[in-house]
Amino acid sequence: MKEKLLLMKSFLIGGAALLATSCTNEEIIGGNPETETGNPGLSISIQTPAADGVVFTKVGTIEDEAAEWAVKTLNVYLFNKSGATEKDSDYKLYKHTPLNLSEMDKDGVTDNSDGTYSYNEPITADMIGKTMKVVLVANDAPAGVIPNTDGTSGTGLDEFKTKLANASVSEGSSADVLVGGTGDGATGFPMSYVGESDITMTPMGESVSATLTRTVARLDIFNYTPNLTVTGVSLVKAVNKSYLLPQAAFTDPTTGVSYVTINATQEWQGKFGSNGGAFVKPTKPDDQLEPWTPTEDDYKKVNTLKHVLYMYEQANAGENIAKIHIDYKLSMGGGAEKTASLDIPFTSSTEKIERNTLYTVKLGDGTIAQDKINATITVEDWVTEDVDVPLDPSEGSDTVE
Repeated sequence: MKEKLLLMKSFLIGGAALLATSCTNEEIIGGNPETETGNPGLSISIQTPAADGVVFTKVGTIEDEAAEWAVKTLNVYLFNKSGATEKDSDYKLYKHTPLNLSEMDKDGVTDNSDGTYSYNEPITADMIGKTMKVVLVANDAPAGVIPNTDGTSGTGLDEFKTKLANASVSEGSSADVLVGGTGDGATGFPMSYVGESDITMTPMGESVSATLTRTVARLDIFNYTPNLTVTGVSLVKAVNKSYLLPQAAFTDPTTGVSYVTINATQEWQGKFGSNGGAFVKPTKPDDQLEPWTPTEDDYKKVNTLKHVLYMYEQANAGENIAKIHIDYKLSMGGGAEKTASLDIPFTSSTEKIERNTLYTVKLGDGTIAQDKINATITVEDWVTEDVDVPLDPSEGSDTVE
């Protein structure tokens, strides 16, 4: 069972976040999958990362949640083991199959309507007996990779892992840039999978089960202060690029990197402008009797501002330490308001921002605020079946206007 790192960091108008690890699951299964024509193939079962902590079926799933795991394009890469070692440099790109799910037949990919997909990659005669590793990239594709069926001169897996995600965010851009944009032209959330085990291609066919991992992390805000309205969210000093695949050594990219301010998604920028970040009192469920006292979970359900911002993973080393910046206003009664800004820096070089991780900033403790707010951060794997592990608290800082 995977672990979830639960970080409760209390502080006055500020804080810092520690980071959880996320992982990829793989299972290699022997079998006899066949294509519709009767030829044996490599049957690939794909599990997407869960949205909001559960795997949603398409029935009752709102569009913006489904977008966080939807596959629009899929690239299947087969790397042939050309050397005697297990080093990435000994695996060379043998075959690349690009698939477009917007086509009428979805290029042979089956959408199972529950966050899973399946696809059968044909095993041709020249592949029989070869030992290969499977790499999947959804909704993105690295540039400059070359397959070669000689099995020895294609792009090496070591070089492939250094390729960057195509999206590069500039100063002041919205977080939508990192996840394929918005509207009908959106290309989807970049996701990837790298097989840990080798597969030997046989005439009887083979099967692989893969779980995709998002390239980005997500930020939510839980407004738990009755007189507070969130008016803006950004990530300051955020890295503008990311490796497409997870790295063994966690570092920021070294080519063409800058550190910029990323603003909230366009959706939330619009909501903030119309008081969409205001506190909401829960409504008593029909099956509850009076008197009814809402729990913190009841407040959380109606006051969590979901998918406010997305961000690339970041080492937060040296001077390049990111911080979450939240603008808000406090209603002081009699029409008076007080504006303030909350800064939550990643204060230690060990506090990385990691891909496929969900950060939730909780503002307040359910009581009216006068001038100071306790803030808490929860950091957890953006997936299911996790175990809570408490971590030590630390403090941050804030500026109040």
